[in-house]
Amino acid sequence: MSAASHSDRWSEIDEVFQEALELDPDAWDAFLAQRCPDDPHVLEAVRALLQADRRATSFLDSSAEALAPDDFAEAVREGKAGRDRVGDRVGAFRVDRLLGRGGMGGVYLAERADGAFEQTVAIKLLRPGLDTRDFVGRLLAERRILSSLEHPNIARLLDGGSTDRGLPYLVLEYVDGIPITEYCRRHGCTIDQRLELFIQVARAVQYAHSNLVVHRDIKPSNILVTDEGRVKLLDFGIAKLLGPDGGRPEGPLTRTGLRPLTPDYASPEQIKGEPVTTASDVYQLGVLLYRLLTGAPPYRVAATGGTLESAISTVRPRPPSDAVVATAKEAGHSGSSPRSPSRLRKRLRGDLDTIVLKALRKEPARRYATALEMADDVRRHLDGRPITARRESRLYRTGKFLRRNAWVAPVTAAGILLMAGFVLT
Repeated sequence: MSAASHSDRWSEIDEVFQEALELDPDAWDAFLAQRCPDDPHVLEAVRALLQADRRATSFLDSSAEALAPDDFAEAVREGKAGRDRVGDRVGAFRVDRLLGRGGMGGVYLAERADGAFEQTVAIKLLRPGLDTRDFVGRLLAERRILSSLEHPNIARLLDGGSTDRGLPYLVLEYVDGIPITEYCRRHGCTIDQRLELFIQVARAVQYAHSNLVVHRDIKPSNILVTDEGRVKLLDFGIAKLLGPDGGRPEGPLTRTGLRPLTPDYASPEQIKGEPVTTASDVYQLGVLLYRLLTGAPPYRVAATGGTLESAISTVRPRPPSDAVVATAKEAGHSGSSPRSPSRLRKRLRGDLDTIVLKALRKEPARRYATALEMADDVRRHLDGRPITARRESRLYRTGKFLRRNAWVAPVTAAGILLMAGFVLT
């Protein structure tokens, strides 16, 4: 293949890759089948890129060209390294299999092998070649952060130590679950059920904030849900500790020249490289809730590069109630079923639009002050009470009251008619 043909082919792959990134991962297979019906080479290349993007910690320059071909070779080497670790002893545990990869390393399923008792855990190890001072320091920082957190919705740190090579590792609670968006899809969760799951996430984030920890990477792949419906927040690999004033880190933040973040969920201040506080996590909670309610991202732009940076920094996201209709039209869905776009739009319009858009404000000071405030507003909505994010009018308060007390309206109407009858007679 000539250099020009190779370039053209990668341009096509990159174009399809960018379009796919704008969709929920659940829609990738259907999209690729429709977009690449006659070109299996493009289809398989894009599918490989999407899987690499989903598994790895994303960076702002992760275009298709950036992920290939060198990263394919690296993925192959890393996959072999992951298989080579199977059977290794790490402290009291024996590695069973690779669970997944991130920007810093791999997470492995392991079983206790010292005979003391049976225990299944997840062990986080650095990737080969990343045994530098920066990455070792980051893993140690994650261990320090997790040691301060004990919450039912946060995966616990069980142990830690150093390998035979002197590299640190983390022994974590193994969570047998799936990403929150996948859980909602598989179980056909209603809007109310999705909101209940979201409240669990927001309260876990609030707990971390109360312990001066900012997560900075809140996204579905870092939020697993068990079969019992229990949410578990994972991966504090790029979290930071705040100082007593809630703003400055207690120690120097580890930097590697790249900004470790997931672009689709990054806050405006993360994109600009500005100081990050708990307000960034509130923004990411807004993006998460947007996706849980609509299945779409807040911004309909290319998912990497300057265009997305500009949108996150300057473009006002469309309300979730508008997004569900647009997404349905693109997918060719319509109808009057309980889950139809028109019914869903009606369900989201009003309180839920207001809650999400407040969390997605460009200015940190205009968002919810805390993750708990956002969770409480979602709870108020579920309970049929007025939310704090919405300016209350007498009509709004009355409407909320009548929806909570459905018996009041007919009784009131009957009373009015009865009084009118007395007047007329």
